[in-house]
Amino acid sequence: MLAYIAAHLHEPLQYDRLEPDVCLDRFTIIRRVRERTGLTPRLLQHQLRIAEAQRRIRRGERLADIAQDTGFADQAHFCRVFKRLAGVTPSRYRREALRGEAA
Repeated sequence: MLAYIAAHLHEPLQYDRLEPDVCLDRFTIIRRVRERTGLTPRLLQHQLRIAEAQRRIRRGERLADIAQDTGFADQAHFCRVFKRLAGVTPSRYRREALRGEAA
């Protein structure tokens, strides 16, 4: 399950593909992922996407490209999720990274 989420990071989350060989309902899958990680599959996917976005921001890539490439619906959605998980907007994260303050 976890490997599938990481391997398909840029795609919409498809619960029926998390355990293709086992016939599990969506709620059982969510519960199993939460037991292993402490996170729901969607939150785990968002955290992995934001971690990738942070790496790319530090490399100086454009925010619009990062938002699209990491699988967010649009740049506004990317910014909302980024701020919720990172605590700052992507633009502020970039400014702090340039000053050497971002993790």
